[in-house]
Amino acid sequence: MVGAAEAIHASLMLRAETETETETETETETETETEAEEAVMMGWYNNGAGWGSGVGMLLMLLVWGGLIALGIWAVARLTRGSGPAQPTTTLESPRQILDRRFASGDITAEQYAEARRVLEGRSSTGTPTSNSTGG
Repeated sequence: MVGAAEAIHASLMLRAETETETETETETETETETEAEEAVMMGWYNNGAGWGSGVGMLLMLLVWGGLIALGIWAVARLTRGSGPAQPTTTLESPRQILDRRFASGDITAEQYAEARRVLEGRSSTGTPTSNSTGG
Protein backbone atom coordinates (compact mmCIF):
# COMPACT_ATOMS: atom_id res chain seq x y z
CA MET A 1 0.00 0.00 0.00
CA VAL A 2 2.84 2.34 0.65
CA GLY A 3 3.86 1.94 -2.96
CA ALA A 4 0.39 2.91 -4.18
CA ALA A 5 0.30 5.96 -1.91
CA GLU A 6 3.69 7.10 -3.16
CA ALA A 7 2.54 6.67 -6.76
CA ILE A 8 -0.58 8.74 -6.12
CA HIS A 9 1.46 11.38 -4.33
CA ALA A 10 3.97 11.54 -7.18
CA SER A 11 1.12 11.79 -9.69
CA LEU A 12 -0.47 14.67 -7.79
CA MET A 13 2.83 16.50 -7.51
CA LEU A 14 3.48 16.11 -11.24
CA ARG A 15 0.00 17.37 -12.01
CA ALA A 16 0.46 20.42 -9.74
CA GLU A 17 3.80 21.29 -11.38
CA THR A 18 2.29 20.99 -14.87
CA GLU A 19 -0.63 23.25 -13.95
CA THR A 20 1.75 25.85 -12.45
CA GLU A 21 3.94 25.86 -15.56
CA THR A 22 0.88 26.18 -17.82
CA GLU A 23 -0.48 29.08 -15.76
CA THR A 24 2.90 30.85 -15.83
CA GLU A 25 3.21 30.45 -19.61
CA THR A 26 -0.35 31.71 -20.12
CA GLU A 27 0.26 34.75 -17.89
CA THR A 28 3.50 35.56 -19.72
CA GLU A 29 1.83 35.30 -23.13
CA THR A 30 -1.07 37.47 -21.97
CA GLU A 31 1.27 40.14 -20.59
CA THR A 32 3.28 40.20 -23.82
CA GLU A 33 0.14 40.50 -25.96
CA THR A 34 -1.21 43.28 -23.74
CA GLU A 35 2.06 45.24 -23.94
CA ALA A 36 2.11 44.86 -27.74
CA GLU A 37 -1.49 46.05 -28.03
CA GLU A 38 -0.76 49.06 -25.81
CA ALA A 39 2.29 49.94 -27.88
CA VAL A 40 0.29 49.87 -31.11
CA MET A 41 -2.59 51.83 -29.59
CA MET A 42 -0.27 54.49 -28.20
CA GLY A 43 1.44 54.95 -31.56
CA TRP A 44 4.83 53.82 -30.31
CA TYR A 45 5.10 50.65 -32.29
CA ASN A 46 8.73 49.92 -33.12
CA ASN A 47 9.86 52.65 -30.71
CA GLY A 48 8.48 55.40 -32.97
CA ALA A 49 11.04 54.73 -35.69
CA GLY A 50 10.32 54.37 -39.36
CA TRP A 51 8.72 56.35 -42.19
CA GLY A 52 5.48 57.03 -40.35
CA SER A 53 6.97 59.16 -37.60
CA GLY A 54 9.30 61.09 -39.95
CA VAL A 55 6.50 62.03 -42.32
CA GLY A 56 4.24 62.98 -39.43
CA MET A 57 6.92 65.19 -37.91
CA LEU A 58 7.56 66.87 -41.27
CA LEU A 59 3.86 67.52 -41.80
CA MET A 60 3.56 68.96 -38.31
CA LEU A 61 6.46 71.34 -38.98
CA LEU A 62 4.86 72.42 -42.26
CA VAL A 63 1.51 73.05 -40.59
CA TRP A 64 3.02 75.11 -37.76
CA GLY A 65 5.29 77.00 -40.15
CA GLY A 66 2.32 77.81 -42.37
CA LEU A 67 0.24 79.02 -39.43
CA ILE A 68 3.04 81.25 -38.17
CA ALA A 69 3.66 82.68 -41.66
CA LEU A 70 -0.07 83.30 -42.08
CA GLY A 71 -0.20 85.14 -38.75
CA ILE A 72 2.77 87.34 -39.64
CA TRP A 73 1.27 88.13 -43.04
CA ALA A 74 -2.10 89.00 -41.49
CA VAL A 75 -0.56 91.32 -38.90
CA ALA A 76 1.55 93.05 -41.56
CA ARG A 77 -1.44 93.39 -43.88
CA LEU A 78 -3.72 94.82 -41.20
CA THR A 79 -1.20 97.29 -39.79
CA ARG A 80 0.25 98.53 -43.07
CA GLY A 81 -2.20 101.41 -43.58
CA SER A 82 -2.46 102.48 -39.94
CA GLY A 83 0.96 104.15 -39.64
CA PRO A 84 1.70 107.86 -40.01
CA ALA A 85 1.11 109.22 -43.48
CA GLN A 86 4.31 109.47 -45.43
CA PRO A 87 4.91 112.81 -47.08
CA THR A 88 4.74 112.82 -50.82
CA THR A 89 7.88 114.18 -52.36
CA THR A 90 7.34 116.56 -55.23
CA LEU A 91 10.17 117.83 -57.33
CA GLU A 92 10.64 121.55 -57.10
CA SER A 93 11.49 123.57 -60.13
CA PRO A 94 14.71 125.62 -60.05
CA ARG A 95 12.62 128.81 -59.67
CA GLN A 96 10.77 127.34 -56.67
CA ILE A 97 14.06 126.39 -55.04
CA LEU A 98 15.40 129.89 -55.63
CA ASP A 99 12.25 131.46 -54.18
CA ARG A 100 12.37 129.20 -51.14
CA ARG A 101 16.05 129.97 -50.45
CA PHE A 102 15.41 133.71 -50.74
CA ALA A 103 12.38 133.49 -48.45
CA SER A 104 14.34 131.57 -45.80
CA GLY A 105 17.20 134.07 -45.90
CA ASP A 106 19.82 131.77 -47.39
CA ILE A 107 20.62 134.28 -50.15
CA THR A 108 20.53 138.08 -50.41
CA ALA A 109 18.30 140.13 -52.72
CA GLU A 110 21.23 140.73 -55.11
CA GLN A 111 22.04 137.00 -55.28
CA TYR A 112 18.35 136.25 -55.83
CA ALA A 113 18.05 138.79 -58.66
CA GLU A 114 21.21 137.50 -60.38
CA ALA A 115 20.19 133.85 -60.08
CA ARG A 116 16.70 134.68 -61.38
CA ARG A 117 18.16 136.42 -64.43
CA VAL A 118 20.41 133.41 -65.10
CA LEU A 119 17.47 131.04 -64.81
CA GLU A 120 15.40 133.15 -67.18
CA GLY A 121 18.26 133.19 -69.69
CA ARG A 122 19.34 136.81 -69.38
CA SER A 123 22.74 138.21 -68.50
CA SER A 124 23.32 140.75 -65.74
CA THR A 125 23.12 143.54 -68.33
CA GLY A 126 19.64 142.47 -69.40
CA THR A 127 20.57 141.00 -72.80
CA PRO A 128 19.68 137.38 -73.62
CA THR A 129 22.45 134.86 -73.12
CA SER A 130 23.63 132.46 -75.81
CA ASN A 131 21.75 129.60 -74.07
CA SER A 132 18.37 131.22 -74.70
CA THR A 133 18.90 131.72 -78.46
CA GLY A 134 19.41 128.00 -78.97
CA GLY A 135 22.67 128.15 -80.69
